[in-house]
Amino acid sequence: MAENYNEIKKLVISHLHDLVDSVISDNRKKILVHEWVLGICKHWRDFAEINIEGSEFIPRVSFGIQGIRNRFERGMTMKEVINELLYVFEISTYCYFEYGARKDILNKIENYCKNADSLLENKILIHEFEKFKSSKQIIPLINKAIDYLNYFDENKNVNEFRINPETETVSELEKEFNKIIILITDYFITTMWNNMDEINEIKKELNQFTKEISELKYINLINKEKQKEINKIEDFRLIKDLTIDTISILKTPHHIKVNNEEISSKFLKFDKNKNLNKLTEEIISEISKSIINSLHENPLYFDEIKEKSDKIKIVWKEKTTTFFTDSQKKQISKTKIIKEEIMNIREENTMIKGYIRGWYESLKKINKEIMEPSRHVDLIKLYQEKDKKNNQKEIFDYLLDIMINLIKQNQEQEDKITKTIEKFLVDVKKKFNMFGLEEKYSNFLELAKIEVEVINFFNKPKKDTKVSLYDHSKLLVELKTNNKGLVTFDKIPRKEISIKVGNKKRKEKIIKVKRYNNKYKIRLFFYNK
Repeated sequence: MAENYNEIKKLVISHLHDLVDSVISDNRKKILVHEWVLGICKHWRDFAEINIEGSEFIPRVSFGIQGIRNRFERGMTMKEVINELLYVFEISTYCYFEYGARKDILNKIENYCKNADSLLENKILIHEFEKFKSSKQIIPLINKAIDYLNYFDENKNVNEFRINPETETVSELEKEFNKIIILITDYFITTMWNNMDEINEIKKELNQFTKEISELKYINLINKEKQKEINKIEDFRLIKDLTIDTISILKTPHHIKVNNEEISSKFLKFDKNKNLNKLTEEIISEISKSIINSLHENPLYFDEIKEKSDKIKIVWKEKTTTFFTDSQKKQISKTKIIKEEIMNIREENTMIKGYIRGWYESLKKINKEIMEPSRHVDLIKLYQEKDKKNNQKEIFDYLLDIMINLIKQNQEQEDKITKTIEKFLVDVKKKFNMFGLEEKYSNFLELAKIEVEVINFFNKPKKDTKVSLYDHSKLLVELKTNNKGLVTFDKIPRKEISIKVGNKKRKEKIIKVKRYNNKYKIRLFFYNK
C-alpha cells in the first residue's frame, strides 16, 4: 500500500471537495434517517423531507478536511488508513442524508469506495457501501416479519421497531438495524413459546427471515443461547406431541384410564426455565403408572393393553429407553400370568358347566323328576364365581352324592344309575384329571339297604316280629317289624347274609347282597307268641 499512500490521500481530499461542490448551492433537504429508511413501510409514517436553512455537512467537512490532511502528513499505519477511509465514508453518507438522498451523491460515494478498494488492493469499503444500499432491501423483510408476528399478538407495540431519530450515519444505521433484527428474532422465540401448536410454521418463518437477512450481510442472527432456547421449545413441543399421540393410542380400548387432567396440568404449569428431562420423566411416570393400574384392574385385557404399551414405547423411544421401571416390568409379567390363570379358570369352569348340563340331561332320561342344576343352591355356590378357581372335587362330590341318593330313592332305576355313575367316574378322571371319587363310590358299593316284609299264611303283616341279620354266625343287627310287618336295615355289607325271622322258632333265609336296594318277603307258617 505504501506506493498508493499519497493516492489514497488525494482520493479522500478530492472526494470530500467534490461532495461540497455538489451540494454547496443546493437547498438543503435533510432526510430524517429513521423515516427515510422505514418510511415506505406501512408501520411507520410517510416519507418526510425537512427543509432547514444552513448546512451542517459543509462546516463539518471544512473543519474535518484539515484534520484528515494533517493525519496523512504525520503518517498512518494500514489499519489507521482503513479507519480514515471508513470515517470519510461515514461523512459521505451524512451528506447523502442531509441533501435529500440524491442519486448523484450516492454514485459519488460508490465511486469513492471502489477507488479506495482499488488503491488498497482489497475489498473493504465496497462491502460497507453494499450494506448501506441494502438498507432499503431490509425494510420489506422487517415489515413482513412484523406483520407475521402481529398475527399472534395484535397489541404488539411497533414503536419498538423504530430507528433512532438521531441516526445520521451508516454505522449508526447498521446498529439500529441489528437492534431491530435481534428484537424480531426474540419476538419470534417468544411467539413460539406462546403458540406451541404452531411452532413448526413459526420456525419456518424465522428461518426464512434469518436467511434473507443474512443475504444482506447481517450475520450471527441466532446466537448459541437463542438456538439453545429454540431447541428447548422444539423439545417441549415434541414431548407435548408425544403425549398427545400417547393419549390418542390409549383411547381405545377403554380399559386404560389415563389422568389427562394431571398430564395437561404439567404443561400448563410448565416453566420454560424448568428442566425438560424432569418434565419428560413426570409424564412418562404418569402414563406408565396408568398402564400398570389398568393392567391390575383388567388383567384379561393384557394382550390389548400390552399391544398399546408397545406402541407407546416406540413413540417415546427417542426420549427414553426405559419406559417402564424394573418393578413395573415385573408387575406386567405377573399380570400376564394372572391373565393366563384366569383364562384357564374360565375354560375349566365353562367345561364344568357344560359337563353338568350334559350330566343332567343324561340323568333326566332315567328320572324325569331330577331338579335342574340351577335349582341346586349348594351346587351353584360351588361354581358361580366366574373368574375364581372352583373346587372341582367338591363339585363332582356333590354330583356323585346326587346320583347315589337317586339309587337310594329309586330301586327300579338302580342299574341305569349305576352305569351312569361308572361313566361319570371315567369322564371326570379323563377330562378333569379328578381322582378320589372312586373311593367314595367304592365305600357306597360296600354297603346296602335291606327291607324285610314278614307276613303270615294269610298274607297278613306280622308286627313285632324279630328279624335278625347274621354274617355267618355273627349277629349284625336285630330289629322288630312295625305295624305293617316291615323292617329296614341300613349299612349292611354287600355279601352273603343270613336272615332269621321269628321270636321263638325262627325261619332262616340265606341271601347274597349285590345291590344297594334289597327287598325280601318272608312268610311264616306258624304263630309266635
